[in-house]
Amino acid sequence: CAAPTGLGTTNITKESITVSWDAAEGVSLWNLRYRQQNGQFITKITESHFYVINGLTPETTYEIQVQADCGDDYVSEWTDFITVTTLPDGVNSYMENSILLYPNPAKEVVNVQCTMNDGQFNGVEIEVLDVYGKLLQTLKVSSENTRINVSSLANGIYFVRVTTEQGAVTKRFVKQ
Repeated sequence: CAAPTGLGTTNITKESITVSWDAAEGVSLWNLRYRQQNGQFITKITESHFYVINGLTPETTYEIQVQADCGDDYVSEWTDFITVTTLPDGVNSYMENSILLYPNPAKEVVNVQCTMNDGQFNGVEIEVLDVYGKLLQTLKVSSENTRINVSSLANGIYFVRVTTEQGAVTKRFVKQ
């Protein structure tokens, strides 16, 4: 039973880390363990090749490992540790305040103003989601101001998620 490969993280916030790895053929169960650096391990079992660790402490370094459970009491070796530090308290507030969504409520267009990243927008993406979390539209951000045509959406509540290398911010708007 081979150890998982491709262990990495995304969506690091002040209180959570999303961990993912390559799914090996024939493996449908994984053990994930994490700890504050040199602390006690917390172990989770997942049926997916990603896991969101929640309830973490801001600005704290964590060590994370994964192991494949191949069934019939066979498990792989643990992967090498990856070390990740959660964001400080102020970063999420900074990101939240760096995204402005207007007008709200909207009829035809929603404007998204991003004042983060010092004018650098490589990899910045905007997603429009319905109230059930279904992805309706994805746009690449190329400037501080992005216009989203919402005229074809039914009246109701929607969400705009702006994703950067520092994390993601989700804002709500009403379509009239």
